[in-house]
Amino acid sequence: MRTLVALLSILTLTACGRSGHVSKGSGTLITPVSVEVEVFDPVTNGVWIDACIRVVEAYFEDGDVIVATGRPDLIFKTDLDGRVFLSAFDLADAEVGFFETFAGEAYLESGFFADEAIVTVEVSGAGFPTVRRDVALSFDFPDGFVAIPWEPLPVP
Repeated sequence: MRTLVALLSILTLTACGRSGHVSKGSGTLITPVSVEVEVFDPVTNGVWIDACIRVVEAYFEDGDVIVATGRPDLIFKTDLDGRVFLSAFDLADAEVGFFETFAGEAYLESGFFADEAIVTVEVSGAGFPTVRRDVALSFDFPDGFVAIPWEPLPVP
């Protein structure tokens, strides 16, 4: 019973914010992952508000596998700063193959073959080309960031 209470306490702390790496009991450490996407206009250097961001797939070195999203309809919109923050919960919801905690957070492990992933995100919108970018994540650097330049399609 004490073990269960301790595990639930750790998972609760992890769900409330990054408090470092957590052991999953077998000596392997885990860390939640996240991705932040910024969409900007390369001509004006302004940001795009309400651009549609989608998690397309993730590549995992463990098994050398690419997992396409199980939720292609899961769309996030950029905020007033032209950004979207995809938390560990959002990445788990995208169903791209991450290990998940009992609380529903996507994570990477400290093990040699389970400590890296590449998440592909897509930005789209009416009158704009669809652009995809890869974001590398690892156990040591679990919080990824990508800035995507995005311009309207030329008018014929």
